[in-house]
Amino acid sequence: YPGDSLVHYRYDKTRAILFDIVHYNDQINQKFTFQPTYTSRINASGSRYEYDGRKSKFEYLISSDYMLAKNLFGIDYIKKSADMNGKLANQDIYSIFTEFKLEPSINTNLDISGRREYDNNYGNFDTARMQINHRSLESYILRASIGTGYRTPTPYELYSDYGNTNLKPETSLTYDLGFETTFKPLATNFYIGLFETKVEDIITYSSLKYRQTSSNLKSNGLETRIKSKVSDSFSTSLNYTKTNAKENDGDSVTLVPKDKVSLFLNVAPTNNLTLDTSFLFQNKAKDTKYNE
Repeated sequence: YPGDSLVHYRYDKTRAILFDIVHYNDQINQKFTFQPTYTSRINASGSRYEYDGRKSKFEYLISSDYMLAKNLFGIDYIKKSADMNGKLANQDIYSIFTEFKLEPSINTNLDISGRREYDNNYGNFDTARMQINHRSLESYILRASIGTGYRTPTPYELYSDYGNTNLKPETSLTYDLGFETTFKPLATNFYIGLFETKVEDIITYSSLKYRQTSSNLKSNGLETRIKSKVSDSFSTSLNYTKTNAKENDGDSVTLVPKDKVSLFLNVAPTNNLTLDTSFLFQNKAKDTKYNE
């Protein structure tokens, strides 16, 4: 920081593989996923520090579709392990979750989901989410949702040289409201929405150590999206998100960009081949030293 020199350099790398098997039939679908990830981080600022982390995720999903109700059930297991200059850390997370998609009326869809996780370091956590979509005049949809969440400290935040084993999980509440419309002659879909998230028990880095604060942070913003199907073999999408995120002491939240633009181009030259490309631009994010 601000860049590599004779006494300071960073060398980070991540490798991952995603492997899944899906089985379909008329009413029941099943999916098994295995995803291993390996991360290494070498940092030297006077002395050398190395962090090596591994994460393996196993997930099984089964979904069904009967008449006016669709439901999904899943279980997953995540194992995290880390080696920080010889200091070892392990974390095991077991989860069970379900989701129901209901149609209270011909123009209204209601999604309700719940999740229970068991963490070998922190015990049980429950989260839930509800979303409602209402269609008006065929081409207009109003959307609203509310959900809870939490984030446990990472092995690096707990056991590294800057770690703190007294850290507790962060908790959050998120809600949003949006509007969507479709222009059928142009095969184009447009969405605009507002969102807000509040996070409690923030984990921050200060004075060379990770710490838990009694402060909270609020982030809110605007999201827009336009998708267009130019032809049967070519489609595109452009997304823009504006985010304002600050802690209650007025400091900007680190690593959250104020502007984010995503462009997707999808081409299907044949019925059996699809090429997906994407471009991502992020602007005005603060690093952990609050530099923009």
